[in-house]
This record gives sequence, structure tokens and C-alpha cells, in this order.
Amino acid sequence: MSRPHRFLSLAFVAASLAAPSLAHAQVSQIGRGRNFGLGLVFGWPNVGVGLNAYISELNSLQVDLTWSYRSGYGYFGARADFLFWMPRIASTSYADLRWYVGPGLNLGVVNGLYNRPDGKHYEGGFFLEAEVPIGIGLQFKFPLDVMLEAVPRLYIFDTTYGAFLGINVAAAINVRYYF
Repeated sequence: MSRPHRFLSLAFVAASLAAPSLAHAQVSQIGRGRNFGLGLVFGWPNVGVGLNAYISELNSLQVDLTWSYRSGYGYFGARADFLFWMPRIASTSYADLRWYVGPGLNLGVVNGLYNRPDGKHYEGGFFLEAEVPIGIGLQFKFPLDVMLEAVPRLYIFDTTYGAFLGINVAAAINVRYYF
């Protein structure tokens, strides 16, 4: 038997032996009974608390309350996103690898001198952004998830300059325990 044929035969036998154990692999209970997650958000530019509530196995509502203080200004933000969860990318005995995407809104309140992405500066006020978080991470078999997300944002309005369009990108790591 040639070398490639031996390799393919061994791979087939290994896959045949592993298939029954993969078929009975435990699925994460997140979104399947444990539908409410509460935890911390670490990101740029803020830190805070977050929750994720599953409406179905494939949809959830994520809400984060964040804050920061640096370079002479304070910030408080609230964001809400409707997430579409895609099927598992991979699964092991301890976690499922999943990703999500969804539309949302971000509202920020600023105290002090703030630099906007378009280069303009203003003193205090609030702004509104449309956002689309794109996340990937692990949903563990015990009720914990760790997700990394990029959040492209489109500025819509701020109190100093009114309506305008500007682009911003944020990032976050969510760590949540599910009840």
C-alpha cells in the first residue's frame, strides 16, 4: 500500500472511531436553558458591566453599561445590540467556538473636553451611534462565555454639532456567567 493510501486509511479509521464520541458531545447550556448572562466588559475605550439575554437559541439581546476617565474627560456609555448567533464553528469537550453579528445603538455621555473621530473637539454633551458588533469566542460547557468583539460604529448625532456622519471602531472582551 502506498504512503498516501495508508494515511487516508488511518484517517478513515480514526474518524470512524471518533464519530460516536463526537455525536454524544455535550452541548453548551448557554442559550439552551441558561439564558441570562451577567458579567464584565473590558475594552477600548471603556470598561463596565454587561448582560446578554437569549430570546431563542439563535438570538440574544446584549446590553453593556460602560465608563472611563482619562485625559481630562469622563465618559458613560450605554449600548444595546440584537445579536444573531451563528452555528458552532467547532466544539470540544469543554467549549463551543461560536460567532455572532447584529445591529445596535450606542449612546455616550461625555463630561470634559472630548475629541471626536472627525478631529473636532467639544466640551461635554452626548452622542448617538449606530453599531454592528462582530464577535467570536468560547461558550464553555459550564455556564461561562468569553467573547472578543470588534464594533464598527457610525456617528449619527451629537449635542454640539448636531447630525453628522463619522466612523469609529471599538473593541471589547465580554466575560459572562449564565443563570
